[in-house]
Amino acid sequence: MSHRHYDSSSSCLSRFFARKSLLLVLLCSQVTTVVQAQLSCSAPESITSPFSMNSESLPEINDFVYSASWCSTTLSESDLPPGRWFSYIPSEVLVARLSIEALEEFSFPPEMIVFKGTCDSLVCINGDNYFREMLFQTTVGDEYFIFVYGPYDEAAYLLSFEEYGSPANDKMESAVALAQDDLPFQGDFTLQGALSDFTEDACALDGEYGVWFTYTTTFPAELVILKTTTRNYLAALNVIGVQARAGDAFFCVTVGDSSEKSVEWTAEANVQYYILIGDPKPQSDGTFELTLQSRGLLPSPPLPAAPQPAPETSPVLAPIKNEELPAPETAPVVVPDTSGEAIAPENSPITAPESSPTSEAGRSVVVSGVRGGVLMMGFLVFL
Repeated sequence: MSHRHYDSSSSCLSRFFARKSLLLVLLCSQVTTVVQAQLSCSAPESITSPFSMNSESLPEINDFVYSASWCSTTLSESDLPPGRWFSYIPSEVLVARLSIEALEEFSFPPEMIVFKGTCDSLVCINGDNYFREMLFQTTVGDEYFIFVYGPYDEAAYLLSFEEYGSPANDKMESAVALAQDDLPFQGDFTLQGALSDFTEDACALDGEYGVWFTYTTTFPAELVILKTTTRNYLAALNVIGVQARAGDAFFCVTVGDSSEKSVEWTAEANVQYYILIGDPKPQSDGTFELTLQSRGLLPSPPLPAAPQPAPETSPVLAPIKNEELPAPETAPVVVPDTSGEAIAPENSPITAPESSPTSEAGRSVVVSGVRGGVLMMGFLVFL
């Protein structure tokens, strides 16, 4: 009996350990299957927001690979080193944020990159994980592949994923409305999650992730100044645009950038000014402070004076030059000939008298008169 009991107990123990071993094998097999699935693009781990995961390590990579070089061409899974794969399918258009950090001191965290497409045709949409975070805008229904790989070491890391809701004033129709009675105004706002109606921008700015404000005044001409400051130096806020509507179109009034985070303009009565503040990249902490002040009213231009009648003046006569004066008429000179006869010059209106049987006394008078004239002419010439 004791022998049969011993055999029975031994058989029971054998069956017990056999079952435990089988359970352990199955458990290990399932764990291995999960790990292998995460290491394959064709069977990634599906994630939703919010998501956070602690990982012990990643497969070792012998050669360093810089992820930004993968964003210049289309790749397949076989072109990439070993790593861990995740899949994300958004349900709305929004800004998503990935972050990664090392859990061990003096260790570098892994690299990450986001692809779209299929495992045989992967297109990079973001490989710039500066400061260990990455933000990208999503499209409804598209599948995003998140690839994490470790080119530095096998340090443990923490991977986090979240979706950002958009601020209320990232659309022109929901802009924060300000008027002259609100000045001076100061308030805190954010660009986090902003998607902006950037197609409505009339100032040709580079900052599609922005928010909108409006300003109106009833004053004829008011000088207004707008300033922005950030508490996060990563938030460049490098575009400020002020535009106004003219009929159905917009025209640009003034612009600012990261070096000049203030603008001023002259606001006219009953004109609605649209103010766009944005950034060329989505921000994880784009909190900023907005200040809007009035520098006073500009003086109205003086009315033009009534025209005065021109005074009456006497006409001014131009002086006549000496050379323009007419030359005085002179009497023709009569030159006597040797015979004592008076001879008139050529073309003279005075003709010499014809000889006639006159008395000697008469002839004498004529000759004397001629001689007297000649003497008088000579005297005048001498003078």
